Amino acid sequence: MDLFSTTIILFIAILTMTTAHPTNLTSILIPLYIYPTPGAWDPLYSIITAYPTQPFTVIVNPDSGPGPKRFPDDSYIDGVVKLKVFKNVRVIGYVHASYTARKLEDVCKDVDTYTGWDRYPRSDISVDGIFVDEAPDNVGKDGRNLNYMKSVRSRILENFNGIGKSGFTMTNPGVIVDKRFYESSITDAVVSFEDTLKNYYAPGKLEVSKDMTKSPGTPSEMQAIIVTSVDGSPARERYILNKLVERGIGFVYFTTDPDYQKFGTDLAIFVDQVARSNGLVEGKVKVGSGL
Repeated sequence: MDLFSTTIILFIAILTMTTAHPTNLTSILIPLYIYPTPGAWDPLYSIITAYPTQPFTVIVNPDSGPGPKRFPDDSYIDGVVKLKVFKNVRVIGYVHASYTARKLEDVCKDVDTYTGWDRYPRSDISVDGIFVDEAPDNVGKDGRNLNYMKSVRSRILENFNGIGKSGFTMTNPGVIVDKRFYESSITDAVVSFEDTLKNYYAPGKLEVSKDMTKSPGTPSEMQAIIVTSVDGSPARERYILNKLVERGIGFVYFTTDPDYQKFGTDLAIFVDQVARSNGLVEGKVKVGSGL
C-alpha cells in the first residue's frame, strides 16, 4: 500500500472517531406548564444555553391548550420567542383529548389555533407540533378510540404540512398501550410512563411488562418517559437516566416536582446526565447552582 492510500485511510479513521455520536439522541422533554412571569423560565433558558447540542422538546401550555384567543398574551409571546432562539429546541403545543371524551372538533380547533401562531406578525412564535395529553390507552369498541386519534393526527399533519412543517406529534396515555397506537397514522412518539419514581418498576409498567401486544415491543426511539416526585440520591437518578439513554429511549423527563408547577431541584442533574449519556459534554452546570 502506497503512502497516499495509507494517509487517506488514517484520515477517514480519525474523522470517524471524531464524529462518532449517536444518530438518535435522547431528547430532554420539558412539560413547561409554568406561566412565564418575569424570570420564571430563566432556569430553562440557562440550562439550554449550557448544553447547546443536547436536543430539547418543550411543551408549551398557555391555558390547558392554546387558550381562547388567536394568539397568547404578551408574557407568553415573549417567553416563546426566547425559546425559538435556540436551535436545539423543538416547541410543541399542548392539547388534551380527555381520553376521547372531549369533542373531536374541540381538539382540532386547538390544533388550528396553534398552527395559526405561525401567522403572528411581529415575531416567531410558531410551534413545531402537538402534544396530545390524556390520550386513550385502549382501541375502544370497534376501534373508536383508534379512529379518534387518527382524526387528530390527520388534522395535525394537514395543518402543519400546510405551513411547511412535519407536524411532530406526541401522545400521552401515560401507560403502555396497544401497538396500534404507535402507527405513523397516529403519532411520532408515545408517553408510555407518567408516574412517580416509586412506581417505576411496578407491575405492568414499561420496565417490567412482558405483554408484547403493547408498547414493550415497539421502537425505543418512539418511547417517552416522564418520572415525577424523584427522590433518593442523585447517583440513583443518574444511573436510571443512563440506562434509559443506553436503551435508546427517545424522550425523557425526570423531576423532583410532583405537578409541573416549578422546575425540580434536580434539573441540572437531570439534563447533565442525559447529555453525558448522549455523548454530549460541552455544557457544564454546577449542581446546586439554583437551576
